[in-house]
Amino acid sequence: MGSSASSCSDPRRRTASSPTNAASSIVADTVGEHHDLTIDGYSRTKAILPNGKCASSRPFTAGGHEWGIEYYPNGKLLPGDADVIQLFVHLRRAKTKGGEVVAQVEMTLLDEDGNPHRAGVSGTSKIERFAANGVGTGFRMKRDKFEQAGYAKYDRFTVRCVVTVFRGCQAAEQAAPPVVVPPPDMHLHMSGLLSSKDFADVIFELDGGETFTAHRCVLAARSPVFKATLCGSKENAATTVVRIKDIMPEVFAALLSFIYTDSFPEVEEEQLQPMALHLLIAADRYDLRRLKLMCEDKLHRRIDANNVVITLMVAAWHHCHELRRACIEIITSSEKLEAIKATEEFEILVTRCPSIVEEIMSKLAARLGKNVDKCFQ
Repeated sequence: MGSSASSCSDPRRRTASSPTNAASSIVADTVGEHHDLTIDGYSRTKAILPNGKCASSRPFTAGGHEWGIEYYPNGKLLPGDADVIQLFVHLRRAKTKGGEVVAQVEMTLLDEDGNPHRAGVSGTSKIERFAANGVGTGFRMKRDKFEQAGYAKYDRFTVRCVVTVFRGCQAAEQAAPPVVVPPPDMHLHMSGLLSSKDFADVIFELDGGETFTAHRCVLAARSPVFKATLCGSKENAATTVVRIKDIMPEVFAALLSFIYTDSFPEVEEEQLQPMALHLLIAADRYDLRRLKLMCEDKLHRRIDANNVVITLMVAAWHHCHELRRACIEIITSSEKLEAIKATEEFEILVTRCPSIVEEIMSKLAARLGKNVDKCFQ
């Protein structure tokens, strides 16, 4: 018999040697939202809210449900809890049937700039079921440890509450990873341009003889004042040396750094308040509105009895209305009013800003219910 051969291969072998590429995943569908709760006037809350009494946040939404935070400065449940600070997150209203929500809560203590505190003070609950108007989940910290660590350094602190709501599981096709786009780095290149002095065409000379080189096109694009100074006329356009008065070298360096990078300069914490004060004045002088607001925000977070008067005067002179209001509120509600009045800055305030002093007296009279003229004599 003759032999024969077939060109058809065994279908079982073909299936085994040519697997189909496929992948899928089971995804726990979640949605998360955060709410920042600021306790302003921490020392006063300790005095007016005894053990078992709380102050409540405004409602906020996470996963479509309504949540709230209760703050107990002297503990919530038992007299033995009177030396702790407690915060409870609870479900106020659920949008789902049955009024029950599966969620996880994370609380993080923030620093003065709204970033997670360097000490890493945070806590995360287990994944649990929340019932509307139920007990909720709580976080606690010994008050003496909290205060000794300086977490309420300016008599205020902020806690970020992140609520992650679990909405069930679903199958999803696992796609190939997308192209990874790096974050913007123009600020690094611009900072390098400033420090390298390449192509610089203008020199600034300060009162003390310090000099700074820069690029007039960058300055003109960022500041209308610099634009008028450097490009307003043929004479100005030809100027290579510009003399600057009444500004410290470190402040002018920080000003240029912001112009090139659009970022607040890196400053040690103990120098941040005075730097922000001087930089606000410079920002107003050169019409750098974003920098001015950044300075105002940093000053607002650091107001205390030692700097409130000078901050108030700068805020008033440079039309920072919210900062001005906050300073007056601190003065009229502070337990250190006598110490504030005894400062040299307060004497200057009385002499140069009588209308502000009248406003402070009016608010004090309304709060105390009596005439306070003698307090300022």
